[in-house]
Amino acid sequence: MINRINEINSKFSVAGYEKTLADYIVREASVYCDECYVDNIGNIICHKKGRGEKLLVNVPISCDGIFVTYIEDNGNVRFHAIGTLEAQDICGAKVKDENGKIKGVILSDKKSDEISLDDLYIDLGVYKKEDAEKEIKIGDVLEITGDILEISGNIYGPKLSKTTPVYAVMEAIKEIKSEKDIYISFSVMDNLGFKGAKTSANLISPDICYTVFFADTANKTTEIKLSKGPAIRIKDSHIIVSKSLRDSIIKKISQNDIKYQLEIISKNGLTNNEIMYLENGILTANINIPVKSAGTLNEVICKADVDALIKSLKVMLV
Repeated sequence: MINRINEINSKFSVAGYEKTLADYIVREASVYCDECYVDNIGNIICHKKGRGEKLLVNVPISCDGIFVTYIEDNGNVRFHAIGTLEAQDICGAKVKDENGKIKGVILSDKKSDEISLDDLYIDLGVYKKEDAEKEIKIGDVLEITGDILEISGNIYGPKLSKTTPVYAVMEAIKEIKSEKDIYISFSVMDNLGFKGAKTSANLISPDICYTVFFADTANKTTEIKLSKGPAIRIKDSHIIVSKSLRDSIIKKISQNDIKYQLEIISKNGLTNNEIMYLENGILTANINIPVKSAGTLNEVICKADVDALIKSLKVMLV
């Protein structure tokens, strides 16, 4: 599991620049699906053909990143955030380009508890603007990167909240045999709002949509914990899940003795859940992998939760 997650995690996937990960998904998923293609804005659409009910599994694949905006005379590189990065979470992080090359380290001259994104810069190891310009250009897009490791059944590293759902869905579709017409949309630019998910759902027009993402264990309005199974989200700021659909999911998971948790969020949430309001209304539900320290350089997932999520998806899609 960790090797496969690490492989996915290593693919560049900053919002708007997901092609490296998209190419990987198409190559891997095409073995198990009847068709895989990339739409006009970069969503990867995979299809397992059937004659029954049309189901859509939506998985956001974009991660946060940075745009290079200015190079100072001393060689320090200033940037703007893509997504919802927090200064305290990324100070000290390594950054890489689309080719996987480490370009530098994010630093600040202020104490970490006092900094904002405006206080951060990328140190390239050079001391002059002209030397920095040999390594990087204004407008370059970079991704935060780091190592992944396993400790006592947990996996630690950056981006796990984004790449673990991708792994889980790709594992689930390997073995799904169903008469239902199943589409999987690995959607782009979701951390910039309701972008890729909207276009792919409009294209497919499913009867039911399951979004797969992450549940933050730090959310004080929930009691989501590691090792307790995937989180079935009942409500967030974008959705109240239909009781009949919620009960159907819980019944299928319970009958297969799979651990699960119920998640209710009072604020924020996943914009992709607004698929519910497209067309004439699309029944939509959300199942998530619990993540500790989400958004930091060392996010944490539990391997048992990942296995439970994969099993849950298998029973939900038959």
